[in-house]
Amino acid sequence: RQGELIKTGRKNLNTQARIHECVLALLEVKSFEQLIQTITTDFAILLDIDIIALCIESNGAGEASIRTRGLQILQPGTTDALVGANRQVVLRSDIEGNPEIFGGGATLVRSEALARINVSNSAPPGILAFGSRHFDKFHPGQASDLLSFLARVSQNIIRLWLELPD
Repeated sequence: RQGELIKTGRKNLNTQARIHECVLALLEVKSFEQLIQTITTDFAILLDIDIIALCIESNGAGEASIRTRGLQILQPGTTDALVGANRQVVLRSDIEGNPEIFGGGATLVRSEALARINVSNSAPPGILAFGSRHFDKFHPGQASDLLSFLARVSQNIIRLWLELPD
C-alpha cells in the first residue's frame, strides 16, 4: 500500500511539472497564431497526450472564417451540452472520439478530458479538449484540478491576446 502511495505521489508530481511547463510555454508566445499552436501542438507533446483541440462556439453570426489547425468551431450551446451547464471539467473513458471536437483525429480518441473555457463575458464559451488513444487515460472520478488550472490560464492568456474585457 505504501509503495502504491509513493507511485501515485510521483505520478502527480510529474503531472504538475508538465502543467507548469505548459504555463511557461504560454507565457513565451509571441503571436496569437503561436498561442493556438502552443495549445494544440506543444501541450500535446508536453503532456504526452495524443490530441488537443481548442474549441470555441460560433457566435451565430454566420459561417466562421477561422481555419486554424487544432481550432474547432462549435455550434452555440455545444459547450453546455458536452461539459454540462454547471461543470468546469468532464472526464470520459472508453468512448469514441467526437469529430465536432477532435476533427479528423476523432477516430484516435478513446478517452477525453473536456475543460470549459470562458475567454470573456463578451465572447462565446469554448472547450479545451484533451484526447487519448488509451481508453482509460481519463476517467470519471480522476482528479481534474490541474487540467482545470491549465484551462483557466489558457483562457486568460487568450483574453489578453484578443484584448477582451473580463
